[in-house]
Amino acid sequence: MNSMIGGSRLFYRIGWDCDEKDDLQAILDDLCGYGKDLDTKICHRKRLNLVYSLMDRFIKDGTIELYDSAIDIGCGSGVYSKMISDFGFKHVLGVDIIEDLEENTKKRYSDEIAQGKLSFKSMNAEKLDASLKFDFILCTEVIEHVDNPQALIAKIKGILSEKGVAIISMPNVLSAPYFLRLVVKKLRRKEIDHELRTHLSYPFFKTIAFFRERGFRIRITTGTNLLLSNPILKWIYGKPIFGAVNKTDSAFSASWPLKYFSQFFFIVIKKEPTYHQ
Repeated sequence: MNSMIGGSRLFYRIGWDCDEKDDLQAILDDLCGYGKDLDTKICHRKRLNLVYSLMDRFIKDGTIELYDSAIDIGCGSGVYSKMISDFGFKHVLGVDIIEDLEENTKKRYSDEIAQGKLSFKSMNAEKLDASLKFDFILCTEVIEHVDNPQALIAKIKGILSEKGVAIISMPNVLSAPYFLRLVVKKLRRKEIDHELRTHLSYPFFKTIAFFRERGFRIRITTGTNLLLSNPILKWIYGKPIFGAVNKTDSAFSASWPLKYFSQFFFIVIKKEPTYHQ
């Protein structure tokens, strides 16, 4: 096994089968508590795969230049935080509104915490100290859940250091999985719950508009998950072809123009100096 919690070896590796018999997937299942929620399990692994590949790409091409500090906003179980740390950042702060976050994560990542590589804090990210600066920011599937999305977006821009890089993802209403959920709700005459209604409020172009601002360069937009959601997912998961289908779906959903119809739309920004004449 080339990955582990609380050790010095790399924790994450890209995978498409999402089979609980795989040692890494078993760790993720335990850490994230997917239970019988197959949709969340597969979608989370696809986002993990994409974040890993984006970080690897931008480290290799020099887009990511600074490695002093990073923050994982909405860190949850800390899986992304551990991944970011393994990419060489000196210190990664994970924040989440979960009240018992610190107690849980101290047990899971005790070695990294003791070494000063990781720390975790239970708090509302909107209230982060504006004087803090981070060389790398990850905020995936968080903005749509907060009370004041604009405040969190402004905070992300404010705490990103010069030459810093941020990876942000948000739901995309212009996608088959969300459209299917809406249709099912309508056909069953069920009320659209607050969470789904919130997710349906963000088309990809709204996410782009949030971060199109002087001093910030959009390095790339991409996405993941075109078609794999229930009931299709339940039918195909566990079959020999699932890994290949999942990988293919992810490849297509990251390409132009299909990325604009992916369920999870990603944007990577870099803060660049502005010069006044």
